[in-house]
Amino acid sequence: MEVLYIIVQILALFGLLAGLLMFWSIVKPPIQEPNQLLPTLSIIIPARNEALRLPPLLKSLKAQRWNDFELIVVDDGSSDHTAAVARSHGAKVLTSKQVGHMKPGKSNACAYGAQFAQGEWLLFLDADVQLAGEDSLVKML
Repeated sequence: MEVLYIIVQILALFGLLAGLLMFWSIVKPPIQEPNQLLPTLSIIIPARNEALRLPPLLKSLKAQRWNDFELIVVDDGSSDHTAAVARSHGAKVLTSKQVGHMKPGKSNACAYGAQFAQGEWLLFLDADVQLAGEDSLVKML
């Protein structure tokens, strides 16, 4: 029994060392600086009755040091003033319509917003998201 225990401990040690070597060999991509050429970005936010949740997200987007992005809020049948809140923060507001054979809902709203996006890259954010730092977008790209 003691021999089996020692063998298991040795194998566990080899596994730990192999894992450490793997993580040390991973090359981290460089963080792009705001002045580097970045792709054009469209941020699409599907929203249904999100008037209270949108302001923190939209404020955190405005606080970004890199702000060369298109902001689209897709109003997915809201009964509150979601569209007005989004417009007041400078977002382009679209009223969701059915895309192809998709059923109404968040996926359809995302697809609808993507049809109108001008950016090379698309970033979909939920209304309850808030970016923590002023370089959050640059770090994502």
